[in-house]
Amino acid sequence: MSRAIHVTLLAADPAATVGRLGDAADEVSVVTDPEALVASPESVLVVSGAVEAGLVRAAAALPWRSVVLDLGAATDAETLASLGPARPLQSRWIGHLPVVSLELGGTTDLDPVALTAVSTLLRDRRSEHETLRRQYFLLEADRREHVAAVDRLEADREHWTSEVERLTERARRAERGRRKARTELDRLRRSRAVRMTALLRGLRRRVPGGTAGLAVVLAGAAVVALAAAALVTWLVAETGHAGLAALGVLTLAGLVVTTAVLARLLSAQGRRARTAAETEAERARLAFTELRRGQRSVRKRVMTLDATQEDVVQRLARLELALTNLDVRSDRADDPA
Repeated sequence: MSRAIHVTLLAADPAATVGRLGDAADEVSVVTDPEALVASPESVLVVSGAVEAGLVRAAAALPWRSVVLDLGAATDAETLASLGPARPLQSRWIGHLPVVSLELGGTTDLDPVALTAVSTLLRDRRSEHETLRRQYFLLEADRREHVAAVDRLEADREHWTSEVERLTERARRAERGRRKARTELDRLRRSRAVRMTALLRGLRRRVPGGTAGLAVVLAGAAVVALAAAALVTWLVAETGHAGLAALGVLTLAGLVVTTAVLARLLSAQGRRARTAAETEAERARLAFTELRRGQRSVRKRVMTLDATQEDVVQRLARLELALTNLDVRSDRADDPA
């Protein structure tokens, strides 16, 4: 449904001009006094014939939807009918603004000053339209740039979201590895304690008291030797045979040698047992140290991953804020008003 056409007429012969307009105009206001001019962006100004220059100048200073300069029969009902909302004068639109044009034809007796005033009005309207058109194109370019920036930030947000998920998974794996390392460390500690206890028990069984054990062995040997000497002395006194005395001396020497050999063997066996126990203890200590080092490395790695994850979360928050700001700017660019 087309809008109503309101015409403000400045004419030397208003009756003849209204007759030519016919039914093309829904409402015609004939104005002869500059004080009575009331214009709006919905009104069409028609200047017909030799109109007073002052009246034309006053009309030129007001905003009109279109201006028609009637110099005779060139402006008819069909021409004015083309001023509807979908078909402005000469059927031309730029953006949302109709193109203001002159309809010239026939002969004219219009005052040159009036013609200059109308032409100036048309140039001003064209300049205003060009300015608005440039602003529209600049806003459109700015909006496209904002949309591209939003797309880039959305891609960055997806990238960093996947990065956070990847780092979170790495942190979970590191935590599992840390728990496994601690379990292995506890197992080695228990194993080390059990093995050390077993070694110490073995040493106590194999070397009864170390030096004290050797002293006990020697003391026992001395007691046996004294008993043997007493026995030999008693036999010699009873029998009177010197051979028995020699046999007693040899027996005593054999006992002393046997005791020394046994003490040496026991001492060597004790040293070997202690060496083996110390070797096992050193191996367990090295394994324990290695596990502690691995545990510290895992803990440091987990702390690094936690710090990296926190940094990624902060960057995501900043990206969200930037996206919100860009959305606001895009909305403003889409709505120039």
